[in-house]
Amino acid sequence: MQSPKYSVGLPAIILVFFCFSACKHDPFVDASQHTITENCDPDTVYFANDIQPLITSHCAKSGCHDGTSDEDEAEILSTYTDIMNSGFVEAFEANNSEMIEVLTEGGDDRMPPSPEEPLTAAQIELLKTWINQGARNNECSGDCDTTSVSYSGTIATIINKYCTGCHSGATPGGDITLTNYTEVSTIAADGSLMGTITHNPDYISMPYGGSWLPDCKIDEIRIWVDNGYPND
Repeated sequence: MQSPKYSVGLPAIILVFFCFSACKHDPFVDASQHTITENCDPDTVYFANDIQPLITSHCAKSGCHDGTSDEDEAEILSTYTDIMNSGFVEAFEANNSEMIEVLTEGGDDRMPPSPEEPLTAAQIELLKTWINQGARNNECSGDCDTTSVSYSGTIATIINKYCTGCHSGATPGGDITLTNYTEVSTIAADGSLMGTITHNPDYISMPYGGSWLPDCKIDEIRIWVDNGYPND
């Protein structure tokens, strides 16, 4: 009795082709429209809430990594996709990520370059944690509590997180510094604070080149301004 013979037909060849094709690593694709939204976890660092404001304020500002720099080698870091395509971030490997290396370099290689202020140890640690958690395009949403808005406890935190990277140091954006109550209350009084963060066409939209502030942050600033911008 002869052993049965097996032939490899076209369907089998096609199946093998697709199996091998599926094993190839695809290049990074644009995930900017597919942000993972979840409830806030105090042990998680979120791109939209924590990392994007930091990079926009300190790195992707005008004349630097926003795509308008005169230096051709300057990578664009304006969006999540830009950041991941830059090669500066190795997910799960902060110590092997060029972003962390250039932020902690000494001398002329340090970013942001002098005379800009370097990132603080806490800010660098935030970036490292985000990278080591997978450098995800994530954000969190929680309850927006606007019942106890104050300058020291609410507004100063927002300004420091979203604004002072550009509006501080020797060469502040628009020649405007926002490092203390007097400076912040001045733009609150003349209407430009609310005008810029609500993208009023009569003002330059802020954060410059970045996304809108979260609705809750805008509401908190609006309440503080409407209350007469107290130094509380």
